[in-house]
Parts: sequence; structure tokens; C-alpha cells
Amino acid sequence: MGLAHARILCMSDHLGLIIGLVSVSLLLSCDQGLGLSRHALLLSLPAVPAAWTSLPDLGLEVEWRDERGRSARASAAMGARLAIFVERGRPQAILAIPSSRGRPLRPAGALYPEALSECIGEGAIDLLRLDWPGGYAASIWRILEGGGVDPASFDLSRLVDEALARCSDPWLVDPIETARHLATSSFRVSIYKEPPRFSVQLLGSPWAPESPFPQEAGSISSLPAGLWRFLSPEKELFVSVDEQGEPVLVQF
Repeated sequence: MGLAHARILCMSDHLGLIIGLVSVSLLLSCDQGLGLSRHALLLSLPAVPAAWTSLPDLGLEVEWRDERGRSARASAAMGARLAIFVERGRPQAILAIPSSRGRPLRPAGALYPEALSECIGEGAIDLLRLDWPGGYAASIWRILEGGGVDPASFDLSRLVDEALARCSDPWLVDPIETARHLATSSFRVSIYKEPPRFSVQLLGSPWAPESPFPQEAGSISSLPAGLWRFLSPEKELFVSVDEQGEPVLVQF
């Protein structure tokens, strides 16, 4: 695929797509030895969610397994596109971990190959969109995989859809807990439910939640019982809420 073809695509898409297509073209020209076992992907990375717009220097660290099965990673901007290679057809979870000045947040992600959405250009490149629900699914995948359980034997995309139909934020349930239930055949979708919430006054200026699912940052938050983390441009805040709604706040 050449630059002339990339210029034609520029008429109907963003500059980031052109950069991604040219990157894949260059990669394809560097190593032809793997042939059909290699799958060129263009990752479409999510934009900054509304709740994080106050955070400075947001970026993504993308993690995947390359065409040889090796761990790979690359830094990218929010909303950018990134060209990568994977082993064709071999299922894997691709994660994009956001951070603000070195402070990680909940990831975006996608499951390959099931999340492939469309073909670009002449069929050599497939588009894979990473999103925030996919980040939760990919996190469960990684935990199962690390525990020696085949994550491909579970329909994790449907699990996340069911979770979002029942509660506003799947991160209300730790993916470690979900993975444990799946691995022991004790999973019930009823673990996802909207819990009782308590209004908590946070310290100082508006705080961005660790999860991308809340709609906005604020100085007052509606929180269920548990331990919750927030970020401001310079600081971090941990809030522990007991079953009676009494909060304990610790700021770093």
C-alpha cells in the first residue's frame, strides 16, 4: 500500500488514519518472512472521557502480543491510531492503559479477533477499536490467562454487556473477583448490580474518578461502600466508605 493510496483515504478520514496506514505499509515492507501468520491491525484508541478532561498529560501505554507471541508495548496519544502486528487468528486481549503524569487509570481494550470491526484500504489492514467496556473485558482475560485458565472459553464481551445493563460502572466489581467466579464455575451475572450510594464531600477542587465510566469530575461524589481512588492535576485521593456511608479520606 503506497502513499498515493493514503492520500485518497485522507479525503474521508483523519490525519491519524493516514499516519497509521503509512506505518503499516512501512512495517509490511520490513519483514515478509511470517507471511499469512501475521495480521496487520490499525488500533483505534479512545478519546479522553468526560470525567478526565481536567487531568494533564494524559497518554496511553498499549500492550499486546506480537506476531511471534512476544509481549509488546507502545506509547500513544488518546484518540490516536496505532499500527501493530499480531499472530493471525490467535485470540488475545489488547490493553491501552491511560495515565496522567505517571498515575495509571482504568484501561481501555479489545479482544482480538472478535472485536475486529472493518477492513481498511485493499484488505491488508483491519481496524480494531479499543474502548472502555473492552478494557474491563480485557482485564478479566489477562487475569484468567495468568491463572492458567483459557479465557477464550468465556464470552467476556457478553458478560460486560450484561454488567452494563445492570450497573453504571462494571469496575464496581473487581475483575479479579469476576475471574475467580468464572474459574470456579460459580459466576452469576447478579454480582453486577447498582449498589446503595452515599454522598461524599471530597477534599478541595474537583476530582476525576479512576474509572472512565462516571460522567464528570466533581467535589461531591456518590459512592457505594468500598475503597475508591480519585485524581486531581497534581494529587491523589483515596476514599474508604463503610456500609453505613461513613467516609475516610486520605490525600497524597
